[in-house]
Amino acid sequence: MTQRKISQAGIELIKSFEGCKLTAYKPVQSENYWTIGWGHYGSDVKQGQTITQAQADAMLVEDLAKYEAFVNNKAYVPVLDQLTKNQFDALVSFCYNCGAGNLKTLCNGRTVAQIGQNITKYNKSSGIVLAGLVRRRQAELNLFNSPDKIVQEDKPVTLEVMKQLEELKTTVESQAKWIAAQKAKENMECPKWAEEAYGYYKGYISDRNGSYDFWRYLTISYRKERGLKSN
Repeated sequence: MTQRKISQAGIELIKSFEGCKLTAYKPVQSENYWTIGWGHYGSDVKQGQTITQAQADAMLVEDLAKYEAFVNNKAYVPVLDQLTKNQFDALVSFCYNCGAGNLKTLCNGRTVAQIGQNITKYNKSSGIVLAGLVRRRQAELNLFNSPDKIVQEDKPVTLEVMKQLEELKTTVESQAKWIAAQKAKENMECPKWAEEAYGYYKGYISDRNGSYDFWRYLTISYRKERGLKSN
């Protein structure tokens, strides 16, 4: 089975909360290890260590692959096959920040909807609610609940497609002319061949404008009427 990967939207979410620091630091002094780059944390980071931006970006790629693997593992996320792209991204961000153990606890024995309902509960460090974690969990929940955007691939326009477009354009222009002609007929001035009929019925008709069918009907009626009178 193809391993799913986090999208750029998910990566940007992680970056927005982790920030990038090129010198090792400890967000919380009680932590065992140091952090560097885009939130890279572990025994390989030493006090006073510095890195370049390129190294920080490379660390992020490696770390993302590790956390993607956890989310792709059904032992950690049993409902993997039901996740949308945005839900997958949100869980990678969650795992990046909270670790694989918390990911497993969050997802095991729960439906997709129940996972979403419990994401925001992971907002504490050492039992204390942190504003930064509250914001991050909410951002992950927002992404989790957002429908995936449908992205259509741009395809080159072939000569055949161009020909079809030209034919369609010609057809549309022809139809537009026909419609304009019909509209003109619906409001045409009394034609010369209907003048006698108009004069005969003038007491009953207050407008010299009418459709072609109207003037034709009036003329036929007039001629029939005259035929009856002449008999």
